[in-house]
Amino acid sequence: MKHRNGTSSYDNQASELLAKNLKGRLMLVTGSIDNNVPPSNTYLMVNALMNANRNFSMLVVPNERHHYGPHTPYVTRRCWDFFVRHLAGNTPPAAFDGMPKTLDK
Repeated sequence: MKHRNGTSSYDNQASELLAKNLKGRLMLVTGSIDNNVPPSNTYLMVNALMNANRNFSMLVVPNERHHYGPHTPYVTRRCWDFFVRHLAGNTPPAAFDGMPKTLDK
């Protein structure tokens, strides 16, 4: 719903409007054909972060939707690595292979 002043009822929920307030680390992950949160929404955030000169990490999973299908183990490992580096302050294992190979198992 648009208000007379040009704002929307959703403005207070729009991440890209808050990007300038980011402190710390952020990792964005999107599937290239996500139909739940379209990549264009993620790119709005990317644009806002860049305009605010904020650092972030990003992973785009090709040809996947909101859930990453056979790439889920890879995405999970990348997220864990990010947490280990930036929350725990440690170095993730170089060749961690403890993730299931697919979601089908």
